[in-house]
Amino acid sequence: MGADKELATRADFDETYATKRWTDYVVYGKDPQTNRWLIINVIYGDEFH
Repeated sequence: MGADKELATRADFDETYATKRWTDYVVYGKDPQTNRWLIINVIYGDEFH
């Protein structure tokens, strides 16, 4: 929990996203060649990166 405000440079630095509560997720998977765990995706609130 915290305060998150994102400003968009393409929108004259207007606030484009704000929230006070969110959940982040990290998705892991195993590399089939090395059998090591890797980060496959980071899900930040409602945004996939």
